[in-house]
Amino acid sequence: MRSSRLNVKNILFFSNFFWSSSINFKAERLWILRLVYAGLNFEDDAKIYMKNSVLETLMSFYVSPISDDESKELILQVVKKAVKLHKMARYLVEQCGLFSWLSSVLSISSESHFRDEKSLFLLQLGVVSEVVNDVISSRNMTEWLQKYALEQLMELTSHLYKFLILCYSRELGLNAILMSAPPVAIFCLSREKLSSFIMWAISAAVEVESAKMLQRKESHQCFAIIPEEELQENSLISKLLRWLTASVILGKLDWKSNDLDPEFPKMLNIKTLQSLMDHVESACRENSKSSYGCEEILASAIIYLQQLAGTNYKMLPSVTTALSLLLSDASIFAGFLHNNGSVVKSLWSKIGFPAEANPAWRWSFYQPWKDLTLELTGSQKMEELHACQSLLVIFSNVLGKGPSELQTKRETAMDPKLIITLVFLISATVIAAQEYVRPPPRKALHFPWSQKHSSHPQQVHISLAGDKHMRVTWITNDKSAPSIVEYGTSSAKSGKIHHTVIGPLEHGTVYFYQCGGQGPEFQFKTPPAQFPITFAVAGDMGQTEWTKSTLDHIDQCKYDVHLLPGDLSYADYMQSRWDTFGELVQPLASARPWMVTQGNHEKENIPLLKDGFASYNSRWKMPYEESGSSVHAIMLGSYTDYDEYSDQYRWLKADLSKVDRQKTPWLVVLFHVPWYNSNKAHQGEGDSMMAAMEPLLYAASVDIVLAGHVHAYERTKRVNSGKSDTCGSVHITIGDGGNREGLAHKYINPSPEWSVFREASFGHGELKIVNSTHAFWTWHRNDDDEPVRSDQVWITSLLSSGCVAEKRHELRSILVAP
Repeated sequence: MRSSRLNVKNILFFSNFFWSSSINFKAERLWILRLVYAGLNFEDDAKIYMKNSVLETLMSFYVSPISDDESKELILQVVKKAVKLHKMARYLVEQCGLFSWLSSVLSISSESHFRDEKSLFLLQLGVVSEVVNDVISSRNMTEWLQKYALEQLMELTSHLYKFLILCYSRELGLNAILMSAPPVAIFCLSREKLSSFIMWAISAAVEVESAKMLQRKESHQCFAIIPEEELQENSLISKLLRWLTASVILGKLDWKSNDLDPEFPKMLNIKTLQSLMDHVESACRENSKSSYGCEEILASAIIYLQQLAGTNYKMLPSVTTALSLLLSDASIFAGFLHNNGSVVKSLWSKIGFPAEANPAWRWSFYQPWKDLTLELTGSQKMEELHACQSLLVIFSNVLGKGPSELQTKRETAMDPKLIITLVFLISATVIAAQEYVRPPPRKALHFPWSQKHSSHPQQVHISLAGDKHMRVTWITNDKSAPSIVEYGTSSAKSGKIHHTVIGPLEHGTVYFYQCGGQGPEFQFKTPPAQFPITFAVAGDMGQTEWTKSTLDHIDQCKYDVHLLPGDLSYADYMQSRWDTFGELVQPLASARPWMVTQGNHEKENIPLLKDGFASYNSRWKMPYEESGSSVHAIMLGSYTDYDEYSDQYRWLKADLSKVDRQKTPWLVVLFHVPWYNSNKAHQGEGDSMMAAMEPLLYAASVDIVLAGHVHAYERTKRVNSGKSDTCGSVHITIGDGGNREGLAHKYINPSPEWSVFREASFGHGELKIVNSTHAFWTWHRNDDDEPVRSDQVWITSLLSSGCVAEKRHELRSILVAP
């Protein structure tokens, strides 16, 4: 039935159904309400409804004592639909007192709210917010509203403020706001009101998410396996970020280009952020419009929310677009853009057109809108993400140097300095070759926040620190907490050492210790002085389900030292991931020494800023060599200078010159990027280091080389100079600890003659040095959450085979060379 033909007076039994007194009165009323809702679609329908006072009837019934919740819900939906028609919106405000009626709706709703009938209350708040937004956003309505409904609108605003801002459940208030469409008029707010709203909204979202994490902690879900992406999208912080970002993009485009056709992206062939920025700049010049002055407030809020929400790769293009639109007009960005315009524009050109600028885009509280027509290749996605990450760091740096309205706010417990900090921490990924596509990664672990005493020791781990000494490392929130370790060979501790390096210790002995004079008691066992000695080996750990599976399997084996050839926490720039990684590995790392080296995910390489390994070095202080009576382990850096004139090369020569192979028959070296790799991932990345250092390691008769980086397992024969050599090293790639990026499945075929075993599975290795002549290596697959021994080999030491003696003069000539 065409709704334009609907006439209430001509519908039989309308009054009978709506005011029915039969036994089925409720069903009949709901039926007619649904019919009324379905019949309101066009301006012609609005005329019929106004002529027959349909809306007045429904609004009057809503506030009557006999109105039930289902009827109220349908009436709200009718009103919500009605205000989208221009004539009906004006009629409702001018003739029906819409805003006063909405105020009475909120007043009545407050009673049901305090009876814990929150579902209807939340619906009412959401509809009221959306109705108001639709009315005030209608074209040519501003002057008319001031004339006919200013006092009513002010009254309604006070009610909304009371229930959304001051009500005891701020979650309800924020949910109601976020359920309504993002307002394009956000720039019309004064700086003071905008700052107050943003600070309230962020603090409410943080409060809600903190409470949820605490609930999970109390329900013993500390290590609940929850998809990280799902957590990000469903959090109130992420929804607030999406809502605010959309408001900025829609508001800026409407403000700068409101005379453009809705199909302008297609008409002008706008496909990238760079082309959009060029067009917006052109439109802005033609319209001669200036900024509103609240851009820095919104930009600071978006950056802070992005930091809180974590790196949600799906949102980064939209977030970057919003910041670009905001800061392109800001005075604090003008100087930087003038000096570095080519860099910024190059990054803009790698970012796609934002979804919010698509005419088909629609807001959804529950999940982000997806543009199904946009298809990017794996390499394009990586390029876009890295461009977004670089711009976010640039924007954070620029805002950190300029004043911000938010710096003066002190109304909430949140530290506003965080909003403009440069510590925007990005979880970067490695750009893979175009032909290499990783499989979907396994779910990330979720680590709910739990409050601890400021001096409580956290993330405790130990490492070898020279002969008969152990380094104990932990973190406290209180920077003044004492750096002391109480330790002894029994639970009744003896001695206080005011340093984190403790000793001398006895070999093969269990020690009990406590950090900082408080907190739990830990225990560790020192490595043995004589054979056998066992090493657990796993690289590229990360913080996923696979990581936890690998750690569980390592915990089951009897080992003395853990060797990790780089890529620990996958923190990149996200400092909180260092904390969660420390908590994750503490049960193992506090009981056995962990000897680690740097990987690419430890390197903090920020465009235009200083790069390095500051976070890694401050948390995992390594000696880079460790001597025992039987094994000498050396940790090298793949991302530190390694040519023959470098400090690392000179240090390595000096270290090797001290090793007496008659006393120390085994020599093991760790670094991150493999030199011998038949996987298609990271091909050739270790060639330059290999060319510089392999001759020295070969002359020194290194027995075993352990590497990571490639997310798979591979073992070689003894090799040197790219071919088998009985006096070369056994190279083992074991970057399969459980990283978030997935496995590297593609191999070069046929396999090189030096490759013995290779498999793309997660797992760990165990190296048992049995005596001075033999070691037993095993690799344990954990694809099925069970440690399955899949590769094993007996390795004969180069000392026992005569290679050490054979190359003694070659080594000496290299060591004495300048």
